[in-house]
Amino acid sequence: MDVSMTDAPLNIQDLSKYFKRRGLTLSGDAACALENVLARESDPTSHLPQILTLLRPTLTSSTISLTHLTPIIASLTSSLTDYTTSSTSLITPFDVPSKKIVYHPERKAHQVVTINKLDITPADVSSKPSAWLERYNNLLSRLHYNDYFRPSSVSKGIELVKTCSAVGRSSTGNNVFMFGLLNAGNLEDDTGSVTIDLRNLDTTQGYVFESCFVVVEGILENGGLTAVEIHHPPFSSREQVVKNYGKDIIHSYDDEYFTYLNNETLNIDTRHEEGTVIVLQGVEMDREETSSRLRKVFSGFEDVVKWGVEEDLKSFNKFVDEGGVSENFARYQPPVFVLMGSFTSTSLTHTSSGIRLYKHYMSVLGDIISEHSYVSTHAKFVIVPGSNDPVNTGVLPWRGIPNFFMKGLTEHSKVNNVHLASNPCVLKLFHRPCVIFNKPDILTLFRRSAILPVEGEDGFKHVFKCILDQGHLCPLPARVMPCMVNLSYTMRLDIPPTAIILGAGEEGDSFKYGNEGEEEGVDCVVTGGFGKGEFVVYYPGRGEAEVSGV
Repeated sequence: MDVSMTDAPLNIQDLSKYFKRRGLTLSGDAACALENVLARESDPTSHLPQILTLLRPTLTSSTISLTHLTPIIASLTSSLTDYTTSSTSLITPFDVPSKKIVYHPERKAHQVVTINKLDITPADVSSKPSAWLERYNNLLSRLHYNDYFRPSSVSKGIELVKTCSAVGRSSTGNNVFMFGLLNAGNLEDDTGSVTIDLRNLDTTQGYVFESCFVVVEGILENGGLTAVEIHHPPFSSREQVVKNYGKDIIHSYDDEYFTYLNNETLNIDTRHEEGTVIVLQGVEMDREETSSRLRKVFSGFEDVVKWGVEEDLKSFNKFVDEGGVSENFARYQPPVFVLMGSFTSTSLTHTSSGIRLYKHYMSVLGDIISEHSYVSTHAKFVIVPGSNDPVNTGVLPWRGIPNFFMKGLTEHSKVNNVHLASNPCVLKLFHRPCVIFNKPDILTLFRRSAILPVEGEDGFKHVFKCILDQGHLCPLPARVMPCMVNLSYTMRLDIPPTAIILGAGEEGDSFKYGNEGEEEGVDCVVTGGFGKGEFVVYYPGRGEAEVSGV
């Protein structure tokens, strides 16, 4: 008897037979999990063909493990209401457990490592080389999978020369390619270092400075490397990373992203994905004009939220009246307001009187929001600290502003859904990761640290190229932008996000960054400053951003 033809409850033996007939082996823990989940269903056998269809592309062998099964079970058994209710979530560098991806070049294999304990103690001398080596190896994996460097049936690929083999060697007329870290006039890799001469270079694409990992084409002479060209490691899109890392690794590292992909595969109604994120940078509450500008912004969205909520209710009632299942209705998603500090123009929290004044300004912010009933009730508010707020340690990442200072906002009787985020943080929008980083002076820091001029117009496109190609949100030298070595992995971008929103710039801007000829890319957004009345409206479902002003 084929279990696909019966409505009887399925046990482990039935499930094992079903997959065995199709050339697959179900592991013990996967069989137990599947049995427990299907026991809740009125027609369990109807789910098996769909599960099989979703499983096959993820398998690298004939064995089905619990890792393969978990995201698929989650997507099949969760209702659309569950999906939309959890449409927005925050991830901070201080969350535990957390995960990181480590590449082993000798095996050309990736591994997901789980960090179960938060380590914010000052790093010892041995920690920094380990952190740099992990970044070096992860970027090296891009080269191993890149078409220019990977051997194929028609090409040997570009050979990377290690620094240890450069000692006492000359290029004999042929240029060599080397990959490593720029550090104090040297190019360093996992085998040693070689002096590097950059005087023949004119410009670069994307800012290059000490502490950048680079691919150098040059000539070996007199025990050193004379650079002819210098480039950042090649960028890998999310699609390429999934292909190169393997789906098991991505499942283990970011199962929510695959839940999102599976929901697309299942053709779930995605009207709710027309969400909106409004980002205001530099909401300095001690400036008189800030309050009036905030009222204009919230008033402008009050009618939008009111219409959305009322239309949602009408559509929902009609859907149910026509026989629809309420859990399968795609509910309206109110906007998310990301309010970035600094929330005062100067630091106030060093004295008791300053603390009282800071808390007063947060109460004023709560009162302004509460004047707009639909926005205050239905919208979500994400608070990201700035340099004058009571979290600036001078070392990234920063924790969220303590609730002690924010009670006037977080405990306001008429304001719901306030979240105190870290800086940087990740805002997940329908499982799409959007990195948020509030750093108003970041362009200035990149410009001052660059050791070579950039090609074309100097600006934020080179900042985003450097960040994404380096695979790290903070690629600057530690003396310029220090970060906790033990938490550096939390700011890596081994899997590119769908968007990066930088709280910076005199003027707002947005564009996509990716490889030429690819439709997929990273949405790059610069907020501009609310001190000049500018803010950005980002539409994650469409991958578009608009610069607005009041």
